[in-house]
Amino acid sequence: MSFQTFLSQLTQQPPPSEPALPNQVLAVAAVLNLALHLAICVRGYVLLRMFLVALAVAVGATLGAWAVDVWRGGDPSGVDLLIGCGVAAGVMLLVAWLLYRTTVAAFLGICAAIIAVVVAMALGLPLRPQGLGVGIAVGLVTAVLVFFRARPVVVVLSALWGAAGAVANAAILIAEGPDPLVAWACDPANRGEAILSLLVPAVVLAILGAYLQFRNLRGGDIEVKVEAPKND
Repeated sequence: MSFQTFLSQLTQQPPPSEPALPNQVLAVAAVLNLALHLAICVRGYVLLRMFLVALAVAVGATLGAWAVDVWRGGDPSGVDLLIGCGVAAGVMLLVAWLLYRTTVAAFLGICAAIIAVVVAMALGLPLRPQGLGVGIAVGLVTAVLVFFRARPVVVVLSALWGAAGAVANAAILIAEGPDPLVAWACDPANRGEAILSLLVPAVVLAILGAYLQFRNLRGGDIEVKVEAPKND
């Protein structure tokens, strides 16, 4: 064997093998998401404040990192990012507390709009303009309703959101990935089967979750109010 032949064989890339780790990570993530959405479905009213705190911190930290990056000309230090993210997250938390009812209305309105768009597309409507139109209308109505009847809106929306997420993650586990599931669900020939397999279980689970939440609220098992703080 010549030296050139040895070098050519040494530098050849071996055929890539199919890694098992991404599939395992995906399965673990789907199981965790499934458990989280089931908790939202049956305890969403209680978990609302926790999600709002996490959302405010995440949005504030993201905006703070972006502002520091722009201020430092694209080369911020770790200390700059830490301070900027912390200050912005604290400010966002303060704003969410002072404007609590508005924050709840905006958050639930966005969630309702996403659910409406997904349902509209599942029923065969195109994303533009019908799907987005339905989503915007449902989101605005939901945001307005929060100011008058916050408790039932939170219960129903959390049950719907949790049920949809739980069924979606269960389907991802069964299909062994989101790509095969999306390809199957988007095929017009499978529309009826997709509605029966995904939409119907989600609706049934949402009804059960809402029933459990309302029962616990009436029975005194949960005593959490979604009213705005006194300084709102």
